[in-house]
Amino acid sequence: MRSHTLGTAFVRRAQIVVHAMSGLKAEEIAGRMDLCGNTVRYWINRFNARALDGLEEDVHTGRPPTYSAEQRSAVITAALTHPTELGLPFACWTLNRLVAYLSDQGTAMRRSRISEIFIREGLGMAS
Repeated sequence: MRSHTLGTAFVRRAQIVVHAMSGLKAEEIAGRMDLCGNTVRYWINRFNARALDGLEEDVHTGRPPTYSAEQRSAVITAALTHPTELGLPFACWTLNRLVAYLSDQGTAMRRSRISEIFIREGLGMAS
């Protein structure tokens, strides 16, 4: 419970268990720790079922990438190319312009997905 190397969320869950083992009810623990009673019961039940492993977060793999590597590459390549070099009548990209250009090139993609690609690649883009 006093660990300096474990994550704070794990330590808080361990504190829940320690309070429960000392005889406190879920609602009392919730009040002391400023948590919801359901949250306290959830972690106590997980601990009872899995011991210390129950206090670890479950691994969330997330949804698979929506777009192929080639499509992501097309986005990055276009964004890093000056629009005038592509014969376009503007000097800089916006997300709307990039969406339109990519769509004309056969890569239909929403603004939000393009933004995600930029964030993942450490690129910036005007709105």
